[in-house]
Amino acid sequence: MRIAITGAAGIGKTTLASALSERLKVPLIKEDLGEVVQAFNLNRASAAGVMSRDAQLEACRQACRRWLRNRQDIQEKQPDFVQDRCAIDILQRWLTFDLSGPNNADTLQVIHLCQHLLSSLDWVVIPPFNLTPEKENEDRLVRRSSLSILFRGQSLTVGIAQMLVPEKRLLLLPPKLRSVQERVDFVVARVQKKQGHPGGIAVQP
Repeated sequence: MRIAITGAAGIGKTTLASALSERLKVPLIKEDLGEVVQAFNLNRASAAGVMSRDAQLEACRQACRRWLRNRQDIQEKQPDFVQDRCAIDILQRWLTFDLSGPNNADTLQVIHLCQHLLSSLDWVVIPPFNLTPEKENEDRLVRRSSLSILFRGQSLTVGIAQMLVPEKRLLLLPPKLRSVQERVDFVVARVQKKQGHPGGIAVQP
């Protein structure tokens, strides 16, 4: 079973991924976005004149490609897993920052690689987005951020998923599912139904 969790920041992706990994007894693949985030943060250095804009964009492109290649290696070696974030998150950043500009060949190459990675997944799960700038997650913690940025991120993520992932493998969790347990139960129920085992699959209660 191969499941990926994606979506905007602060909607409970990591918590859900960890809980599903434990419930299904499969390895958890962490997001491992450190290099990508660091590269995109170089935008501040570019704005301050420390490095050129072209150099900053190239650093972002290289970080995105390395992440995708690394994730490809992991997915080829690991038969079952739950992963926190997936290729969609990288493509979302690539498109948001228009990394290749008029070089459509670069963007097309990244899209095709993302399609390839997504094609090996059984499910892509997107937790619900709460329309409030102060986001309270399932642990009752509040994360403050720009609503416009978060909403843009979720909208683009959902759009990419709907374009690149077959409907039968895309699971948009209903907004009414607030707790981790509710979300885990919902996903497991869909997995059971898809596998044709209404009585349950080999998961821990």
